[in-house]
Amino acid sequence: MERTSVPFLQFFLSIVPLLDLSRTTPYKRNAGYSAAKWLKYFDIPIYAHTKELTYINGEIPYPNKKVVEETKLAYMIKPLSAQILNDLPITYYLTPGHSPGHVVYYHEIDKVLMAGDLFITSKTDLHPPVKKFSVDINENIDSGAIIDKIKPNIISSSHGQDLIYNENLYQKYVFWYWDEN
Repeated sequence: MERTSVPFLQFFLSIVPLLDLSRTTPYKRNAGYSAAKWLKYFDIPIYAHTKELTYINGEIPYPNKKVVEETKLAYMIKPLSAQILNDLPITYYLTPGHSPGHVVYYHEIDKVLMAGDLFITSKTDLHPPVKKFSVDINENIDSGAIIDKIKPNIISSSHGQDLIYNENLYQKYVFWYWDEN
């Protein structure tokens, strides 16, 4: 977070309080360092799925990795639970594959799936996350079945454009990307 943005965010948060920061995945390259900066500047809890905590805490390396990742968040992240989101119209779902504790959030009122790194999206299609940054790409593809379970109006990913759900999306995704090797 650039120093120039801190005063703006502090002003914004004085008007619209941020209750917590819930991550879909805390990999260093896209979350660890930025989340550590949030903790430094703002007094808010950060949550991750319990299946992710041993990796965040540096206790063991991520699957398929030989070295423990330095996230700068060891023992600072709290376990995510349904109770935390109890007062919000949001449900989380465990969607492993990109990371063991990857989750997506579904905003029930607006029918928006906040997919994090579950997919890379284009205007018309779903694509998997980059294979070298995922622990099990086929498990990730299997986790994508969540869209046919909840049938969101919109799928919003961390990488790509918002995508309007249709019943053929997941079938097409599996056909093109399932790795049989």
